[in-house]
Amino acid sequence: RPFVVSTPLGNVTAIGTAFNIKLSGDRILVSVVEGKVGMDFANKATGTRKAILKTVEFNNQKLLRLDAGEVATYSVGADLNIQPAILSGENIMWREGQLTYRSEIFKYVVADLARYSDLDIVIDDLQVENLQYSGTVMLDRIPAWLAALPRAFPVEIQRDGQTVTIRSHKK
Repeated sequence: RPFVVSTPLGNVTAIGTAFNIKLSGDRILVSVVEGKVGMDFANKATGTRKAILKTVEFNNQKLLRLDAGEVATYSVGADLNIQPAILSGENIMWREGQLTYRSEIFKYVVADLARYSDLDIVIDDLQVENLQYSGTVMLDRIPAWLAALPRAFPVEIQRDGQTVTIRSHKK
């Protein structure tokens, strides 16, 4: 019996696999640790070179196939991006209490962290949203990670109760 994850961007069907799926607003990220998954949102992507995409037939439907060790990222109106995972299993390390990122857009990092925290984390600056972040965040140390951000990025942190606001550092 298939396991199907339905999202506003499309469906991901497990075909004998271990995989991770993250939906952050307008973007979905699917990473396959073992086996393969089929995705139906690929035909909505723009600019995708369909001739080189692998497909799988499942329940009389042709799905894009993503194999173990691959990561697919898709946003509405954007190209589907498929690439090898940097480290095997890296995208399922949340089960071990950590999230690892490689050149990730900052707004997606913050959206992930907000899911694992009781803090309401807000970015109020477009420049900050589009910064790139590489590193590992321990899920039990999110407040410490937030407090350390101004040492690594041109940002300032303001905390008001459970709300943390990240904005550009004022000169």
